[in-house]
Amino acid sequence: MRLSEIINTTRREYLDNTKPKYLWSDTYLAQCASQAQNEAARRAKLLFDKTTVTDDDIASGTATATTASKLIDSGAVFVSADVVGKTVYNLTDNTFATVSAFVSATELTLSSDIMTSSESYAIGDPSKALTRVNVVSGTATYLLSRKILKIENPYLASVGIPLIQKTEGWLDSNYYQWRLAEGTPQYYVEDKGTITLVPRPDVTLNSGAGKDTLLLSVYRLPLKDLSLSLNNSPEIPEEYHLQLIDWICHLAYLKQDSETEDVGKSSYYANKFAVNFGNQLSALVENNMRLMPSIFKLGAAKW
Repeated sequence: MRLSEIINTTRREYLDNTKPKYLWSDTYLAQCASQAQNEAARRAKLLFDKTTVTDDDIASGTATATTASKLIDSGAVFVSADVVGKTVYNLTDNTFATVSAFVSATELTLSSDIMTSSESYAIGDPSKALTRVNVVSGTATYLLSRKILKIENPYLASVGIPLIQKTEGWLDSNYYQWRLAEGTPQYYVEDKGTITLVPRPDVTLNSGAGKDTLLLSVYRLPLKDLSLSLNNSPEIPEEYHLQLIDWICHLAYLKQDSETEDVGKSSYYANKFAVNFGNQLSALVENNMRLMPSIFKLGAAKW
């Protein structure tokens, strides 16, 4: 369903508010719809992703020619201000490089020679990594997108064996001086917006190449808000779109106005939403579930 359809259905079938002057503006209901989608994705872990490279991919495609340290894509429409300084991820052989110069809308200069014809790529910001992390020897901790709710089965592309999640407390008790250790990573510590590899990758990383790609599968929040100008659809599966209206109504009836505020109705719709998507998690519980190894997942959607 498009956002406009969700709003119209909410007005017509739930709020009985179809005639101007509206008690709730379209802008207000669009904001409520975005919050509803985020809440559904967070509670029920509805968005599982192993392909979206970053939470703000700028471009993607397939190289159409081979030139040293270049990305050439005859079908691309690169924009200088968007791509320079960003990372090109080679999705075919799990390598990466930085865009060092803009040549044209179809050609970029790269910091290293990673692209050949027919190889696929994406361009994005590594500080917003979702499913690919650029790992280099000597660095243990890496930034991730803050839209990630939980990491699943991360592994180095050159190794192919999933790392084991541990907490800092477990490492303190079982791995002597783990913060200083170097070698081939075996464990990882997950936190909001970061992942730490243990031990820290050393010079033997990827058979001495000194860099590798960490591949992740993640549960995440929606990447974009619902927008009146885009009239976009929720990212969660379509079978749940209508059920978002319960949270929209919950928020709508909390609006502090003599004609809109109704705590009883708000509570009723919040309870209906919980039946479909689960109970709301406190920030503390959600954070603890992120830090815990997978064996401790509780509730719906593998939690």
